[in-house]
Amino acid sequence: MAHGRIGPDIVMTVRYVGASEIRALTEHELHRTPDGTSAIDPLRTHLNQVLHGPRTQTEAVAQTWASGVRPPAKQAERPYVQMVLSASPELFRRGAELQPGQWDQAVLDDWLERTMTWLRQEYGDDLVHASLHLDEDTPHIHVLVIPTYPKTARAPGRRKRGETPEEFEERKRIAAQTVTRAAGRASSAYWSKPFVRRDARKSYHAAMQPLGLGYGRDFVGEATGEKAQPKTTGKWVREQAAELRDRAADLNKRERQLASREVRLNEQERIVQAQLIEAEAKCNSLIETGKQERTRLIDVQRRWDARKLTRQAREIEQRADALVQRTQRVVQREEELDQRSKNLDSRATQLADLQDELDEDREQLQAAQGVLSRVLGWIGRRLGLEVPSKLQDALNLIEDAARPRMRIKPAEELSAPTPEPVEQSLEEARADDEVGLSF
Repeated sequence: MAHGRIGPDIVMTVRYVGASEIRALTEHELHRTPDGTSAIDPLRTHLNQVLHGPRTQTEAVAQTWASGVRPPAKQAERPYVQMVLSASPELFRRGAELQPGQWDQAVLDDWLERTMTWLRQEYGDDLVHASLHLDEDTPHIHVLVIPTYPKTARAPGRRKRGETPEEFEERKRIAAQTVTRAAGRASSAYWSKPFVRRDARKSYHAAMQPLGLGYGRDFVGEATGEKAQPKTTGKWVREQAAELRDRAADLNKRERQLASREVRLNEQERIVQAQLIEAEAKCNSLIETGKQERTRLIDVQRRWDARKLTRQAREIEQRADALVQRTQRVVQREEELDQRSKNLDSRATQLADLQDELDEDREQLQAAQGVLSRVLGWIGRRLGLEVPSKLQDALNLIEDAARPRMRIKPAEELSAPTPEPVEQSLEEARADDEVGLSF
């Protein structure tokens, strides 16, 4: 409330700033710690919101240049505009027993919507950042505006060497049509007007009137056009003295706060230093323990490797002995097989000789059987007699004995036959011979 009016008012501060003020505000946005001037509650910092643009004002400036806007001239003084928008605390705590740091959510949402609508309509693309802070006593918005203006390219002053008049005119035409956005408060059609900050306050007040907010007290520091009220020198001196006393008291209070904070910081530094010394001692102890453990592990590993190598060498020796024995057995077996092969070759030779003898005996039996058969047949036909059954059986035996019973293969085709089948064949051959001879 202000000027005798009862009720909440708008709170609006507008200041022209440079890069250093933007960096300071960015630090304020990023590091939300109580500093004695702002009643910041770190437990509510997570409620803060970025309503427009990047996270910080520094990032918003960088993003503006990246979008193609030309930065202001180096000699430009405070080319940017920072605002703080809020309202009297009773607006946000209306109709309830709310304490600092508390608010009516419905009222806050209505105020936020109207404020952001006004900012976008009033500044358009020049509005690059807006962030809501809810971790202090009263909700408020930090705003950054970068005033811009359309800037045409510089017209060429004279023709280049070898350039035709038509080319020169074309270059001037292109320069006249090339327009870029450039940052500059003094060249901005909005911000170059006189009393622009007061006009902005009036515009914001008009947008907030539906919420019942008054115009409030104006701190922009511009002339209002009203007639100044006369003031005596004594009154002015007393007011200045009172203001100086208040400022001195405030400075003393801040000095005490800083001294107390310095004591706390010194105590914290002492504690941290002690903790660092203790941690360093622990680290050194751990390093020494690690070195000893590493040496022990290396020794254990070496002993283990030595045992493993000894065991492997023993196993290799055993396998070598087994291979030697196996080689000896193989050599002995080869010698036995060679001897047996020689024996088989000898037996095969004997069997071949026996085969020849058997073939001769068989031929003789076949001849005798043929002669006997013809004689008997002739006798039977002459006498008209039949051959007796016993005599026919004897002829069949002779024919059966004359039929080949066994074929002897050459020695190179034999595959180590066992002696039993050979002896059996010999016995059968002898039996055949005996039958033939007995007949």
